[in-house]
Order: sequence, then structure tokens, then C-alpha cells
Amino acid sequence: KESTTAIDVTFLESDDGKHRYATKRVWDAESPLVTVLTLYPTNFNYVENDLTNFLITSNVYKLGYGGYYSANLFSEKLVDKKKYKYMSDDVNDEIIVNSVKDSEVIILAYGSMPKKSKRVRERLDELLDLLKQKKLDKKLRTLTDEEKTNCYHPLSVKVRKEWVIM
Repeated sequence: KESTTAIDVTFLESDDGKHRYATKRVWDAESPLVTVLTLYPTNFNYVENDLTNFLITSNVYKLGYGGYYSANLFSEKLVDKKKYKYMSDDVNDEIIVNSVKDSEVIILAYGSMPKKSKRVRERLDELLDLLKQKKLDKKLRTLTDEEKTNCYHPLSVKVRKEWVIM
């Protein structure tokens, strides 16, 4: 027996390549999608994968979804992680809103950075206000663990194998 499958991958980027707004991965077009919101984009491509997107793919699949949008609070690609610019633009907000509209839920998976950085907290608040204005806040969920006390990033050891969505 031979089986073949494909995962459709779409990148939404700025024309100059400085901003990666979202990545869409779909393996079952008949099942609902989810939007996973993390902090900033990675540089993975159509062939190479990074650990964050590998973990998102595995866990979204386990949750029964047919694919996901990976979106970020900050859309500018970081060259040096030590020099966070935390840049975003209106296009990023528009794409996040459209991704959420196309998804069953949005899973907040930004980790502890809003507690550590005033700019990250401000940006998160801006986005949450926008989603509330667009009446999409009912779709908000948080990636957490069994204790349900913190928001986790997909790379966190506490949530790598199994996601708890609250």
C-alpha cells in the first residue's frame, strides 16, 4: 500500500522581505484551522522547519485541527535576537485579524515576555483591544499547562508534548 499526502505551506511577507506576517500550514482542508500567536517570526522555509513550528504542527494536529496560521505580535524578522526591535505594522494587524476570522480559535502562545517587557505588554494589549473591537475576542484561548496559571510558548518544556488550551 502506498499513501501520499501534502501539507500546503503559505508565507505572507512584505515585498521587501523584512516582515513575515504569517505562515499558513494546511494538511486537511475539510477540518477547522487555528491561529497560534507567538512573539516574532522565525526564518524557516518551505523545506526546512524549526522546532517551534514543528511543535505547533504536532500539537495542532493532535488537537484535531486541519492546519494553522502562525502569526506573531511582532512581524519584523530579527537578525540579532539580542537587539529586539519589536517592530510591527498595520499589515500585521490586518493579517492577524483575517487569520483569526478564518480560524476556529486563536491560541495565545507568547510565553512570559509580556511580564518582562513593557513594549511586549503594550503590543499585546494593542492587539487584544483590536480583536475585541472586531468582536473576535470570544475566540481567544491560551496555551497553558495542567495548572492553568501561565501562558506558555510552544518551546516550553511544560507544553512540548501536550497542549492544554484554556
